Amino acid sequence: MKNIAFITAHPDDLEINAGGTVSRFIQQDKKLLSVVCSLPEDEVIRNLRTDEAMNAAKLLGISNIEILGFRDTKIFLSVDKLIRTIDELVKINNIDTIFTHHPGDGHNDHKSTAEIAAAVARKIPNLIYFRPTAPSTNSGIPFNQNLVVSLTEADITAKMNALSCHYSQIEKYGRLDWVQRMHDIAVADSWVYSGSHGYAEVFEISRLKL
Repeated sequence: MKNIAFITAHPDDLEINAGGTVSRFIQQDKKLLSVVCSLPEDEVIRNLRTDEAMNAAKLLGISNIEILGFRDTKIFLSVDKLIRTIDELVKINNIDTIFTHHPGDGHNDHKSTAEIAAAVARKIPNLIYFRPTAPSTNSGIPFNQNLVVSLTEADITAKMNALSCHYSQIEKYGRLDWVQRMHDIAVADSWVYSGSHGYAEVFEISRLKL
């Protein structure tokens, strides 16, 4: 994995699902591309969420971020156009690995983004899925955890700081309790899936070429 794209539906999805992993990859000098598919329609909220995403990316160390701005909650209406747009970004950046939402994610935007990313990844060796994590849900399609990324204290701190940039979502999901829950999930995942105290994020490998 040298050139990695994170393809997400909304501005906060990257930090929720893979903020610590992004921090780890940055420390390993990997080249990262963040692609955010949608934004809210309301112009004020749209600008706010764009600023939140840019600030979070900066804290994580991501300099290459594309916020495409398709309609929030209506990504399914733009699947073909998004495939063409992201296909071009993937080619330009010589992407060899894609992280994205799980096909079994219960959020309609996440499901559509998973479909888009899978189409874009048709000639890419590595495709890896996020675990559906609250406030998202699972639609009943099993998530098969088979990749654990262990995180350092610096990684989890970067994740929490980046999450805290999304002020609009903190208010929506329960103030700072929302950020704390993401921290607690990382602690639990480290113990459950790697048997060690610390922090981790878990994923499902759809395809991996070694």
